Amino acid sequence: MAIDTLRCSPQDPPIEHHHLLARLYGAIENRENIECLVHGQGVASIFTNEKERTDFGLQVRDYLRLMGAYD
Repeated sequence: MAIDTLRCSPQDPPIEHHHLLARLYGAIENRENIECLVHGQGVASIFTNEKERTDFGLQVRDYLRLMGAYD
């Protein structure tokens, strides 16, 4: 039985949110196009602006490091 190194306290978001953030961070680092479903509008690209992409990537990286999910 393996134990995850990432543990969440009761006030933290669900672990699925951390997984999503990690996937977004990976896509940002790999310069992938990130799309999402927008209610009533279909698929839309997000983080198309380079500054927005970079700023969000830095914030997510710092958060994941603080949580111990990313080294």
